[in-house]
Amino acid sequence: MQEFGSQFTSFSGRVFPFDRTIHIQKIKYNPDLLTYVGIDFGYRTATAAAFQIEPVPNGKDKVYLIDEVWEENIKTEDFANKVKAFPYPIIRYFGDPAGGSIQSQSAGTDIEIFRRKGMRVDSRKDRLSRSIANGVSHMRTWFEDANGNANFYVDPRCKKGIMSLENYRYPEKKQDQKLKEDPLKDGVYDHFCDATRYFFCNLFPIKSRTARSIDW
Repeated sequence: MQEFGSQFTSFSGRVFPFDRTIHIQKIKYNPDLLTYVGIDFGYRTATAAAFQIEPVPNGKDKVYLIDEVWEENIKTEDFANKVKAFPYPIIRYFGDPAGGSIQSQSAGTDIEIFRRKGMRVDSRKDRLSRSIANGVSHMRTWFEDANGNANFYVDPRCKKGIMSLENYRYPEKKQDQKLKEDPLKDGVYDHFCDATRYFFCNLFPIKSRTARSIDW
């Protein structure tokens, strides 16, 4: 599977049941679908993921990851310019609420810098939405629902996103150590997965059983 299928099987504790043969599809931007962006400001790695949503009546909406931004050691102002350069009409931006308090390398907070460039970064601040463990569990249902069907697909050009979704894992459990529910904060793969989680937890509230029900 690793040599011929390009699947990473050398470690245990993978967070998502990501399968290249299922979840990677050639996806063209569809102007009839709404486009959203999930953002993780990151300390050393800033990431943004662009998604389109295909509504499914009486079912789980399909989510398509169509584009990405991955920049290392970049100022927030420059990162904001790259996100704003996405060639799609973005409906909403979602990110980490901590972006409102982290001091950027530029003047002001990360969220303020984005706002000055015309991008309002929204975030839910309730306990369930901010829980990494809950958010990961919530996301996993798009990779594989109760019937074993996938509702999340990635365009092959999102190479960093694919790499992150495949390698995101839980820390290795050591003897006599309490099992941790949160995935490993490795400073590499967690940033893109966080950006994706902010998107899912904000657009599809954990507390709601109805997709697209947003109560701000």
